[in-house]
Amino acid sequence: CRVHGFTKLGIGIGWSVPDGKKREIVGGDDPQRYVSRTPSGTHLIGNTIEDIGGVGIYIDDHATGTVIDNTTVQRVSGAGIYLEHDSSGTSIVRSRILQSGWDGARPMQPGIAID
Repeated sequence: CRVHGFTKLGIGIGWSVPDGKKREIVGGDDPQRYVSRTPSGTHLIGNTIEDIGGVGIYIDDHATGTVIDNTTVQRVSGAGIYLEHDSSGTSIVRSRILQSGWDGARPMQPGIAID
């Protein structure tokens, strides 16, 4: 799969609502309620994510068991791969992050960011 030219995000794994709405949806702060409603076991294999105006790959909070394999993230403005707090079990193998986190002149964001 090739993801090219989006303004904010290349690939996102997780919720499609703002953080403030999550508590309302799950009915409290019990982490298990979040985990049961968040993607688990997602495999991204053989992808190219390039020329993104924000983060290349975003793994949202409470996502578990994500595998990023043989994937290239290049020329993204934000972090190449961003792992949100309370995500767990993410594996990044045989993948490359190139020319990412730049403002055009100097690096501003890490290749991999762990919150």
